[in-house]
Amino acid sequence: MMNFIRPLKHEIIISKQTNSAFIGTNLEETLHKINCENIVITGLTTNHCVETTTRMAGNLGFDTTLVSDATAAFDRMGIYGGHIIQQI
Repeated sequence: MMNFIRPLKHEIIISKQTNSAFIGTNLEETLHKINCENIVITGLTTNHCVETTTRMAGNLGFDTTLVSDATAAFDRMGIYGGHIIQQI
């Protein structure tokens, strides 16, 4: 990993295994522990993990902001092979 993208020693790292960063992790507890009420979300994939985490953050009562210019999604194919175009 390049040094400029390495987490700093004091930064918290949470690894997830599901489409929501809140399921199976200590993210919610960590945010409450540091008295965090506002969350800014970025990431991949917009219509999967990002959307799920964003919705769940709101459901858990966090003031949640999704930065659309800092998210991305991959082309999706329909069941008959055509591209699915999604307007955001």
